[in-house]
Amino acid sequence: MQRLQSGMNVLDCGRAPGSIIVGFAQIVALGRVKGVDLNEDDVRRVEELARIVETPNATFRSADIYALPLADESFDAVFAHGVMEHLAEFDAAIREMVRVLKPGGLIGARSSDHDGHIYFPQDSLIDESLKLIEQVVKRNGGDRNIGRHLRALFIEAGIERVDASASYESSGSFDQTRTDGESMALIFLEPSFVKAAVEEGYEDAGRLEEIAVAWNSWGEWLDAFRACAWCEVVGLKP
Repeated sequence: MQRLQSGMNVLDCGRAPGSIIVGFAQIVALGRVKGVDLNEDDVRRVEELARIVETPNATFRSADIYALPLADESFDAVFAHGVMEHLAEFDAAIREMVRVLKPGGLIGARSSDHDGHIYFPQDSLIDESLKLIEQVVKRNGGDRNIGRHLRALFIEAGIERVDASASYESSGSFDQTRTDGESMALIFLEPSFVKAAVEEGYEDAGRLEEIAVAWNSWGEWLDAFRACAWCEVVGLKP
């Protein structure tokens, strides 16, 4: 969020990489940043990163975006990275973000748009894995293509001066594709994802292990490339 200034109080709602929260803390300097996430493991991970880079103005807690344990109109800016695509109730989440935001405050979100993702070289197991992720997210009420709808959702919520844009995050070097492949592989080995996948009809966990191997192998290809589409939106609370 390029409009952040020193002295602002910022709320980051869930799933943002720790580097983003730390970056916010450094930008607002004399202000403060609070990060909330439903996953306590993610909270602890970001806390550790904040300690390493010495950002004392950043604090973290486990919280539900639908019921933030925070006072009305207590932040100058609220941001959600990689969150909206996992939610079943977009409107309720936006309303709660607006509630804790001061009048005239900044509200922003950044979410992926699955149909804009590309990768090379193609692999049938990886194709299958991407469809599975979409199925699991949809089963939980989310939408992997929510990015293109963010501007409309913000406008419908009464947010003013809503601007939207799009960008790509890519893996185009050997180190990047290896890390990307390893990260994707881990998704299909996580117990929570395995459970959800089984409920989607993947009765053989061995198949998920094959998918993990396929992602690791893809990351080792010298000509591998992947690019993921993201949509951003920012506006002002009336």
